[in-house]
Amino acid sequence: MRRLFVSLLFLAGCAGQVELESPLAPAVVADAGTPAGIPVLYVNGNAQHVSVHNFWGAPGHPLGTGMRWEAIAEGNPWNPSGYINADGYGGGHALLFSGSSGNIFFDQGTPAEQIISFASLDVPPPGVFSHVQVTIESDAYSKPSIVVRENGIPCSRTFIPAGAQRTTAGSGSGTLFIGGSDHSNFVGWIAAARGWDTVSAIDVAPSQAMIPPRWFDGVGPNGEPVDFLMSFVSPYLITYPDLSSGYDSAGQFVRRFQHPGVPYAGLDYADVYWNPPITPSALPQVKYVTNAPFDPTYNETNSAQVTALKRGCVKDPTPAGAKLFDSFCRQDREFFHHERPDVGSLEVDTVGTNPRWQTGSPTGVTPSVPAAGTGEKYAVGLYNRSPVPLDYMPTLMWAPSNSGDGQVVVTRRGHVDTGSDGQIGIVFRVQDESHYWAFFFQNVQAGDGTVVDRRFYLMRWDGYGGAAFVAAADFPPELANFSRLSVTTNGSSITGSADGVPLITVTDSTYATATGMGLYLTSALSRAYDFTVF
Repeated sequence: MRRLFVSLLFLAGCAGQVELESPLAPAVVADAGTPAGIPVLYVNGNAQHVSVHNFWGAPGHPLGTGMRWEAIAEGNPWNPSGYINADGYGGGHALLFSGSSGNIFFDQGTPAEQIISFASLDVPPPGVFSHVQVTIESDAYSKPSIVVRENGIPCSRTFIPAGAQRTTAGSGSGTLFIGGSDHSNFVGWIAAARGWDTVSAIDVAPSQAMIPPRWFDGVGPNGEPVDFLMSFVSPYLITYPDLSSGYDSAGQFVRRFQHPGVPYAGLDYADVYWNPPITPSALPQVKYVTNAPFDPTYNETNSAQVTALKRGCVKDPTPAGAKLFDSFCRQDREFFHHERPDVGSLEVDTVGTNPRWQTGSPTGVTPSVPAAGTGEKYAVGLYNRSPVPLDYMPTLMWAPSNSGDGQVVVTRRGHVDTGSDGQIGIVFRVQDESHYWAFFFQNVQAGDGTVVDRRFYLMRWDGYGGAAFVAAADFPPELANFSRLSVTTNGSSITGSADGVPLITVTDSTYATATGMGLYLTSALSRAYDFTVF
């Protein structure tokens, strides 16, 4: 298991900071009357929060064009309007982030001031801790965008209009609250929060973003000092220190001395200044939790954990006549909850050859993240009932049928992502990872919203290095909301369709006897379910 780090503050008068390798330490559970588990901050949504005061307005915190904020938290339940991070009042929010949605204030550009909202159809799984993150980063076309990741899985991308910048905190904002302010507060546990907000760009290796840390330290993946770091794992509720290690922009002072976190019951100086007085609630509580991913004794096969990660999914009936079928209706498997995620086995295999999915990539590049399981060369996991490649490498996954002829059908899952909305693909007649056919829908936009490519493609790979055969079809407007992609093969005849409408037909007998059938995953935002081979 990865090394886990956490800083706990034990306050007894003016006790100092203690550095521990694990959030579960003997000092935490030594007293006979202490509950078992790890003490974690719990807020109930009733104006409870930890106030970090004037974070965005403090010296040494100019806002940059890049940003990364993240938390380890468990919603109870997850609520799109229950904010983990909130920056106060006045309409110009530097950041509101719930774990799956929110908005960011941009104070320069066209228009001069604007709030850009972002959202994801995915929310973190209920009943377990998750790693949630929002970043401002550049896409493949060097255009900035807001990206939400949950447990390392990219779940939405929202492009930022050209010229929009964050250079001040905006009118009325600047106070940072963890857990919310006086409305739209988070409900659940918050174990830790971390942020960078003085950088000009985010530079994280794509594979690293897929492997979120189970606990936070004071530097980023490239050694950059963090701007904000706070642990809420502690049996005391007097104050929480900012553990960040960076200095201000002039190198004059350590940032962490500027803004400790103080638990509030709904009122502090910012509440009184900006809003009419509200009725105080009780202070945030500490509730003890067990089997959290940041616990060094964490057991990823715990029955309660498995049940929670399945999200209450109910398997769809197997279609009549199906030779292979997989609804992917099983527990999430990603790096935050699993050391070695895998996509598992098909639910139905009447062929009886090998029900376990195999994975590969047409690039021939060695995978940069570990794969798991027999036959899996590239790491593919499951998130909210969809298989996702746990790298930015184009990935295919397939299982053997008993013939190269037949029909392959997959259901498209729409997704909130302006860059690759509803991308979906099928591979068929797979001989190996570099010799196969693929039929897929491509939908790519540049950062300014210009459509770069929105077509259906039929391709054949004859080895590493690119497709040897390409046929394309324009996207019919009447198929804007299509839900099913399919390929029908019969000897040398190949037809690709969407919602039963034939789009591309070719005559080619290459790999006609290859029996592999599966999915083509061009990015982690490609989402599909109910894979069937007839």
